[in-house]
Amino acid sequence: TEIYEGDILEFNSYSKNVKGVVKYELYGFHIRVDYLKTYELAIPSNEERVVIGNIYENPELLED
Repeated sequence: TEIYEGDILEFNSYSKNVKGVVKYELYGFHIRVDYLKTYELAIPSNEERVVIGNIYENPELLED
């Protein structure tokens, strides 16, 4: 699956399901979970990442 900036990903981190938005920041693409928590896009690569939408067509996915 190709991943683009603005995509909303869901993945498992420390036994919790996490949603985040793909952003380009400084030196590469990251998954922004909230304003304090960011993952490098490669970090959860050994865990399942699923694109569940994007911020343009599915902004309601980030409301929780």
